[in-house]
Order: sequence, then C-alpha cells, then structure tokens
Amino acid sequence: SPFLYDEAWGGVVSCGCYFDPLNKQCFNQVTGTDCPCLYDLGQYFGMGFYQDHHYHFGYHIYAAAAIAKINPAKAREQW
Repeated sequence: SPFLYDEAWGGVVSCGCYFDPLNKQCFNQVTGTDCPCLYDLGQYFGMGFYQDHHYHFGYHIYAAAAIAKINPAKAREQW
C-alpha cells in the first residue's frame, strides 16, 4: 500500500487498499479523499489514525539495518 502525507496531522501513513480479488490489485488512487486508512479504523490496524504506526515502520527499519549489518554490499546495492 502506498504512503501518503497526511496534511491534517503532518505525518506519513499508509493509504490503505480497496482490494479487487478478481484483478488481484488495489483499485483506489492515492489521494487524501480515496485513502481508506484515513477513514476506516479497521484498515491496517488503524494506521491512518496513528495507532501503533511507529511499530509497523520500526519492523521494516530494523530488518533493513540487520541486512545492512550482515551484508553491507547488498545493502548498498539496494539502498
């Protein structure tokens, strides 16, 4: 799910996804009016309402740091 700058609160949140199972893709666009996370508390565990979003991002940041520690060449190539 793409990220969106939330102009109301000044943070970065995941936009969320209205998933189409037939096409196996999201059908919403990334705009402030078409991001389910900003209106639906159930999307991504309330990420659009800043409920534990720092934990979600922290997992990815930690994983990237662990990869960079184990394999610095691969990290430089990727990031």
